Amino acid sequence: VAIYLSLLGKEGFKKLSRLNWQRTEYAKERLQNITSVELVFPSKTTFNEFVVRLPRHADDVLVDLQQKGFDGGIALGRWYPELENHLLVSATELNTKEDIDSFASALKEVL
Repeated sequence: VAIYLSLLGKEGFKKLSRLNWQRTEYAKERLQNITSVELVFPSKTTFNEFVVRLPRHADDVLVDLQQKGFDGGIALGRWYPELENHLLVSATELNTKEDIDSFASALKEVL
């Protein structure tokens, strides 16, 4: 990580941070436009990760998403039983807008 960050430099790190924030905000917007998905902590201060509440058990949704070729995130019920329908989702510079759109479409289909 240290080598990667040093190669990015100060300006590259700022650019990467902005890109990650933009991708995460785009993903939040796309997912909360799905009728049955609720953003749990609606804040503009998220970075790379956010939590959504689903109408189904998150583990089941992840299985369905995996069958469509997506790693949908982390089901939080394993650590927090009261959050069994909650999913931790991540977006980074590696996720294009097209990737995010495809994921949102797949999530809508499986719900």
